[in-house]
Amino acid sequence: MSLGCAKNLVDSEVMAGVLSRRGFELAGSPEEADAVIVNTCGFIGPAKQEGVETILEMARLKTRGRPRRLVVAGCLVQRYAAELVAEIPEIDAIAGLDEVERIADILLTPGRRTAPLTADHSVTWLYDDTSPRIRSTPAHTAYLKVAEGCDYPCSFCVIPQIRGRFRSRTPDSILREAEALAKSGAREVVLVAQDTTAYGTDLGMRGGLASILRGIAAVPGIDWVRFLYAYPTTLDDAVLGAMAEVPEVCRYVDMPLQHASRRVLKAMRRPGNRASNERLLARIRDAVPGVALRSTFIVGYPGETADDFRELRDFVEAAEFDAMGAFVYSNEESAASFVEEESIREGEKEERRAVLMDLQRGIALSRHRSLVGSTVRVLVDGPPEESDLLLAGRTEGQAPDVDARVLIVDGEAPTGSFVDARITEAHPSDLIAVVEPGGSEPGAG
Repeated sequence: MSLGCAKNLVDSEVMAGVLSRRGFELAGSPEEADAVIVNTCGFIGPAKQEGVETILEMARLKTRGRPRRLVVAGCLVQRYAAELVAEIPEIDAIAGLDEVERIADILLTPGRRTAPLTADHSVTWLYDDTSPRIRSTPAHTAYLKVAEGCDYPCSFCVIPQIRGRFRSRTPDSILREAEALAKSGAREVVLVAQDTTAYGTDLGMRGGLASILRGIAAVPGIDWVRFLYAYPTTLDDAVLGAMAEVPEVCRYVDMPLQHASRRVLKAMRRPGNRASNERLLARIRDAVPGVALRSTFIVGYPGETADDFRELRDFVEAAEFDAMGAFVYSNEESAASFVEEESIREGEKEERRAVLMDLQRGIALSRHRSLVGSTVRVLVDGPPEESDLLLAGRTEGQAPDVDARVLIVDGEAPTGSFVDARITEAHPSDLIAVVEPGGSEPGAG
């Protein structure tokens, strides 16, 4: 079971590959399994709660006979190994972030394993193209982790404490994996890291991400390559140039800006202010016509005043992001921003978040309405969960799992194919479309 972000999902897929290579078979459900591995996220409060609840659910199943062995891995282990094994006796073993490729040995070792090999910021493991991996995403879409760890000192973030210093994979390893993904059916590759736009800086490279984007775009079979998690000061002209010049590089920028108030950003140890952020967005839009912009923000940071929040709200209204997420501040005990007593009540945080999200829904609806009547290229993901009578897909401006979708209500196309679809209706979270006559790929999928 994999919880948390796409970066964690890649680790889970590598664990599945390691286990398969050692002769293990993947079960269809926890109740059918001899052993369950829960790969956890430990970034913020809600993620930690989800992890603990999932572990407890597996522990309850274990008391009924299946699974027989419960292993907990990932970020929550890296932060709270001792607490987890003390509070949940059903846990048989834990695996730290340096032990992904040792998961089979950990699973087979008898007795109770109560401590990971490393439980601090000395984490160094990073998978490469030789690591076995079983993908859990649809065959046509794959995540590719280009780096691990982070060197930024953001006050609210504990990722450097969990994942260690920033370290990049070699370009050759990344390109070899991209080639293997293409051969396995991937048509879209999504690059992820804690700090994707810093890729290659630790290797002495300049323009590392742009080079990788262009390299993957040239791999036969890859139609789209995009990246997530840009940092404002390292999103350079070379990357924007690759987007503008290479059709396979999606015109899409996911850049968490976190806030717009200079005072709050300074307290967060983040760069910029509202004016510099507005200049940055204008530069991106000028360099890459038609680019889709996504960002995320934190509300309720310690000391955030009504004026600070008003400035953030006004910035979001003016910026008109194609997609946006807002999160309430999580008071993490090991973060530099931790306070013994928060001055902003939880209810006020939630109210501020709701204001931002309501504002964004209106912006998204307006932007979606501007597309009605136009024809867009859509990658078909297959029937959505809510109905087998529809097809769901995405434009290049919509990343998997986090953005709006295109729901195709008329026309057929195989999963994993590209179609030309005409937008007929707009909603805040979805676009409604029909396949244009002759607009689907024959025999794709």
